[in-house]
Amino acid sequence: MGRILKFLGIGVGVILGLLLLAIAGIFVNAQRQLGQRFDNPAQELTVDVTPERVARGQYLATAFPGCAGCHSSNAAANPPVLDGTLMADLAPLGTFYGPNLTP
Repeated sequence: MGRILKFLGIGVGVILGLLLLAIAGIFVNAQRQLGQRFDNPAQELTVDVTPERVARGQYLATAFPGCAGCHSSNAAANPPVLDGTLMADLAPLGTFYGPNLTP
């Protein structure tokens, strides 16, 4: 009986050791992945400014409710200024910003 318990204890210890090693490996890999930074520069873009385009842009910025909630630093402004703002600061995952939609 003692011999069986000894082998059972060794087996459980080995399994727990492997499980702990796997968890440590996953943690180290996750920390490495979360620590990466990517350079993602904005492209240079030129657009002809015509009255029709300005009117269309004003329509798109003001006709749909909810855009200012994520894209404006002052959602109560009238008309909304879609200059981009902090949406969420989720420390383990990152910081998320609503992009600037104005030129």
